[in-house]
Amino acid sequence: MGKNINLLGLFSQLDCQSSISRLVEITYKIALAHLRYNHRKFSKIFLIEELTQESVAVSAITPLFCKDSAEQGLPIIKEFNSWQPPIKTEDDALYFLNKIIAGRVEQHISHLFKEQDPFFAKILDSVNYLIKKGGYKKVSYFGKRYIVQSTYDEIKSKVIGQDSF
Repeated sequence: MGKNINLLGLFSQLDCQSSISRLVEITYKIALAHLRYNHRKFSKIFLIEELTQESVAVSAITPLFCKDSAEQGLPIIKEFNSWQPPIKTEDDALYFLNKIIAGRVEQHISHLFKEQDPFFAKILDSVNYLIKKGGYKKVSYFGKRYIVQSTYDEIKSKVIGQDSF
């Protein structure tokens, strides 16, 4: 992402359509970059469903810009205002956007997998239920998600490689 973008200024003036359009464009580019980086991981969806990365990126970010039922504003603005710790610098704003968009892309991909494969949906629901009820949580580590005990905030030891499974 170029350093010439003033994200803090953009978030502070989202009352005009041009600012919203610019933010949509930025979030689309981030979502598309996330999909391209993880393309091998999602290639099954693209082949079977005849989807393009561009259409998946648009579908993933759309909920961030749809007003909720109470018409209180855009969800991305609510997230920006409630983000902890508060966003004060451009780097904080860029980190916020990357985290929110990566999460939305992952949710959308998960939704596509669930629609495509009911068996996957059942497994994913069971895993999420066990994580919630068993005192575990998901942690990202170098672009991968791991399940750890709730008392841990980060992974500090060696992780089991995918080839070991």
